[in-house]
Amino acid sequence: MKIKKIYLFILFITAFLFLYSCQSRFNPRYYYNKSASDIGDTGGDDLPGEFDPDDERIPIWLTNHIPDFSGDSSDGTNEDGTTTVYLDPFVHGEWNKPDYRFNMNFDNMQIRASFDGNNRPSYQLVSGNWNLGNSSENSYYYNGPNTTAGGQSLSSVQYWLYKSKNPLFSADSRYNKSDRMKRFYFYRFNGKALGLVYTDNYLVAIDTYSKLVFGYAVPVEWKQYISGTPKAPIKWGSVDAGWETDYNSGSKVNFKVSGATYFYEYDPIGIVKQNGEIEIYKWCLDSIGNNKRYGPRIDGGNAKDLSRPIATYGIPGRSPYIPIKTNVSGGSNIDGVIGGDDYGETTKDIITVTAKSLRSIGAYTWRFGAYYLGKLLISEGYYHYKIGGVVYDGNFPSEVEYIWRMNDLLPLIAYEGELSKFGWGETKYADNHFKSYEIEDIKRDKDVYIDLAADIAKYNLSLEYVDTAGFGNNYSGWAANKDSQKVRLIYNPDKDAFVVDSVKDENSFSQMTVDKNFTLKRGEKKDFTIKYVWKGSTGYYETMELTYTLEFKSAQ
Repeated sequence: MKIKKIYLFILFITAFLFLYSCQSRFNPRYYYNKSASDIGDTGGDDLPGEFDPDDERIPIWLTNHIPDFSGDSSDGTNEDGTTTVYLDPFVHGEWNKPDYRFNMNFDNMQIRASFDGNNRPSYQLVSGNWNLGNSSENSYYYNGPNTTAGGQSLSSVQYWLYKSKNPLFSADSRYNKSDRMKRFYFYRFNGKALGLVYTDNYLVAIDTYSKLVFGYAVPVEWKQYISGTPKAPIKWGSVDAGWETDYNSGSKVNFKVSGATYFYEYDPIGIVKQNGEIEIYKWCLDSIGNNKRYGPRIDGGNAKDLSRPIATYGIPGRSPYIPIKTNVSGGSNIDGVIGGDDYGETTKDIITVTAKSLRSIGAYTWRFGAYYLGKLLISEGYYHYKIGGVVYDGNFPSEVEYIWRMNDLLPLIAYEGELSKFGWGETKYADNHFKSYEIEDIKRDKDVYIDLAADIAKYNLSLEYVDTAGFGNNYSGWAANKDSQKVRLIYNPDKDAFVVDSVKDENSFSQMTVDKNFTLKRGEKKDFTIKYVWKGSTGYYETMELTYTLEFKSAQ
């Protein structure tokens, strides 16, 4: 009996110490009392009053927050009868009001930018008005003073503001129609370096509620205009895509963090002060100045780590826009629950585009030869083709990637042996030429597209067994052209399927037809055929049928 009492006493002490240690990890005083040197001080103002380190109170929005320190999840119905859910950080949290920290009318604040010799940015907001640019884009502009970039002077400076519309996405996309975008203002500017070279730079996105500053654009192509001067970005892509282009090598550099889908889920790069100054954190300045890397980060690489402090003045940290994990009782009715017990898990889907076959229907060719007078009409066609497709998630439309092709060159004058001969009704198969694309969190508020397009050139033969007529002569021409003809499918979240979004058909030589009722649901693998029809050399309509196999499945 005595041994049993000692055992129970030891068990009680062990449980008490365990509970105390867990609670101490949750104490907000621990986070707000950390020294700036521990986190990476960049200077700036003292912590604002709402982060008083002596305040014992836990913010209301954090009361039910259960951080998952181990990385394991107990989502679902818990032993105590509660259910783990995720609260929408755009609903729950003290940062969800325009006057958080301080009031500022961003509509009447112009942005000014300058860049040092290493292109490290400095930003300032000053009082001023904007002129209406494009109403459909919610864009505004003003002509600003000369500035500097990369050690060079910039003139003819013009700043742009996009209210609640990320300019790297279509203005009417599902992405930009989201209510979450309303609080974000996006900035951009252009000018002339040395009065000669036009520059176009995407700057930052400001959260007009939290006053935090986010990177939303990264360089995806660089160019050196003048020998001896630094390269300049000439093309920009969205942070949401998760990659940028290396300044030196031109290769693709990934900064994607699994579980982070949108620019505002990455760590803020700075914060707006009440006097209009924009503090850019040292880690961001170092990344640009030392490595010419513009991609943001999630320090520690864990997109779900809610134990990190939210970024504030002088202290970099995490974004407030990470879903808040909490346990609720079975009968609780809480607004802004954004998912069930699997919301916190990153979903991955694989979309595969396979070039299946190319079929010629009723093709004719004029052959010119030495052994007969005039020209001879034969029932066969001679073609050069490159078949392409691409899948992308809402960034600037990605270029179609060739999946199946005869060779890299499209000759204007070619030998017969360089072309592919199609007999009447003949089909050629691609023998499993495909590309697969992995897309994360496809059901969230973003647009995912499949673009299908091809270059198919038809030739007529001039001298028998020697070469073809020049391209475009004797009724030869584009049977299909990727620049003027394209089919775009879009993911429809209501149907959980891809559907036909648009058909671009601007080729004067041929016309394109597709099944506009086509759908590709998750778990399906289906053929999709594009028919190209043109009036051939005889006045008859000739046809090529291009068939893809498309597959949409969840990644295992």
